[in-house]
Amino acid sequence: MRELVDAFFEEANIVGHHMESYDDFLPTVDNPNSRAQKIVDNIRIGFDEGGWGKIKLDPEKVDGQDIQIRVGRKRGDDGRIPPNAEPTIRIKKPTIKEASGSEHKLTPHEARLRDLYYDAELEMKFSLIRDGIEEEPKWISVGRLPVMIGSKICNLHQDNLDNTIEEVLNLDKDSKEFIEMDEEDKLTELGEDPVDPQGYFIIGGTERNLMAVEDMATNRVMCEINEKYGREHEVAKIFSQRHGFRAMTRLERKKNGMISVSVPSANGEIPLVILMKALGMDSDEEIYNSIVTEPEMASLVFANIEMCQEEEEYSPDGVYDQEDALAYLERKFATGQAEEYRRKKIESILDRSLLPHLGDKKGNRMKKAVFLGRMTRAILELYMGEREPDDKDHYANKRLKLAGDLMSDLFRVSVVNLLKDLKYQLERNFRKKGDIRIKSSIRPDLLSNKLQHAMATGNWVGGRTGISQLLDRTSNMAAISHLRRVKSPLSRSQPHFEARELHPTHWGRLCPNETPEGQNCGLVKTSALMINVSKGAEVMETRWNLHDLGLMEMGSGSDSSSKVYLNGDLVGVVDDPDQFVKNVRSARRDGEVSDQLNLRYNQDMDEVIINSDEGR
Repeated sequence: MRELVDAFFEEANIVGHHMESYDDFLPTVDNPNSRAQKIVDNIRIGFDEGGWGKIKLDPEKVDGQDIQIRVGRKRGDDGRIPPNAEPTIRIKKPTIKEASGSEHKLTPHEARLRDLYYDAELEMKFSLIRDGIEEEPKWISVGRLPVMIGSKICNLHQDNLDNTIEEVLNLDKDSKEFIEMDEEDKLTELGEDPVDPQGYFIIGGTERNLMAVEDMATNRVMCEINEKYGREHEVAKIFSQRHGFRAMTRLERKKNGMISVSVPSANGEIPLVILMKALGMDSDEEIYNSIVTEPEMASLVFANIEMCQEEEEYSPDGVYDQEDALAYLERKFATGQAEEYRRKKIESILDRSLLPHLGDKKGNRMKKAVFLGRMTRAILELYMGEREPDDKDHYANKRLKLAGDLMSDLFRVSVVNLLKDLKYQLERNFRKKGDIRIKSSIRPDLLSNKLQHAMATGNWVGGRTGISQLLDRTSNMAAISHLRRVKSPLSRSQPHFEARELHPTHWGRLCPNETPEGQNCGLVKTSALMINVSKGAEVMETRWNLHDLGLMEMGSGSDSSSKVYLNGDLVGVVDDPDQFVKNVRSARRDGEVSDQLNLRYNQDMDEVIINSDEGR
């Protein structure tokens, strides 16, 4: 066993999962499609729709001119970013600027001694577009990003170590003393412990660790039974996430058999059949076929369809087609408003708030109707006793948020704040000076302070606390244990008995012994020694590979085709699911498909489920 562990750690770092995640977030030259770049590409400020990666100034405040600033990569006519598009964000190596104006490389040792922040300068490329004419883009500093010790931009990383020694110690690379030094000697000369696990941050001279956070898997349907007034109600929930926007869609079976849907931005519930008709599934037969797999379900579905045709409840004539359904929604959510506003409000509910992970365009509506049918089927199976409620504590229903995911959440909020402030400053300066100057209007301190404050206090976006903690240096083992800790978002003041207990799926993933006593018992866990956390695979690349292996577009297969879901998104159909699964597994073994991809064929639901997301 000892030999096996030694062999594993010759290749893997004890906190390698955190480092890989953080490196994937960093906008470096060798990572043009980084998470930071994707965040910038999907920002839009001042636009109602479209305008991804741009800021639009209010025409009334800039003398009626159409002024836009591009911060993300340029998109093609189809709205997609070309694979060879140049990045618009980059990061430098950690440096320190002295009071005298000189600048030199910063080492973690110096940051500890002088109570400094170990961070690096972040730059973004801004392109000004006046009335459709794009000016020459400029690189402008937008703030400083905390750097993880041992990450690929850290001055101690093996690719940067020689340059750091040369500059900090003034040693010539060709000198005998330099040539005779091995990596351990170099780290010792820089004041570092050669066996230090790394993977933490230095904030104001103190070592701080980002805790891995356990979170419910997004884009995954979860069924449960809720008790209300002594009656049992079957509920299906999904946390649908796209570009950082997260919305919960909830289906519930009422005591009279009606199934209603709750959508985040709409107050009140919408009957399922009306919502499916509003999404474009006009015929009752289509609705029936998208839900029913067992004859026992038919009467429940017919009851829902017939109830929506009652004239008293759904005046004036009941709901029979898409026009009736949209008119009903307009009356329910935007009554008394102008027609244009009513239409926009309903479009916003259907396209943006309802299941955003399936897309936010009009063309994705039918896909959403099919997905609602799938959720309804799960509720009816639960009601008929053909399936058990989903286990929230099962580790297949959880995802680990590592350093890269946590920094992405924080960076997204911080950079949106920065760019909203830039828009305000540009409009204000235009009134005074009549000119647009980005460099003098941007305030890099906004981004730096937001990141530093969250790292220093542990208070993260979304109201989470204790994410960043002071690294435990009681002993080497204490430090390693702290760096591999996993935190649950549940409140420690509540009992949560089931969440605190050991679950069979923790086997080989989490340590069964190491957990604190007291309030945090079972909520704070520690990773097992040889775990591997998935990094995730590029979704578009995975989709192309699946099409090469037999995946067909929606509507192109036969009526008996099995649906294929990739990370919860309905991506197509296959006629022979067993053969398709065999083909994908064979391609994965041959290296043609990413090894981060997992799949299975669910015979009961007649679906192929594929996962390629990070944090598994």
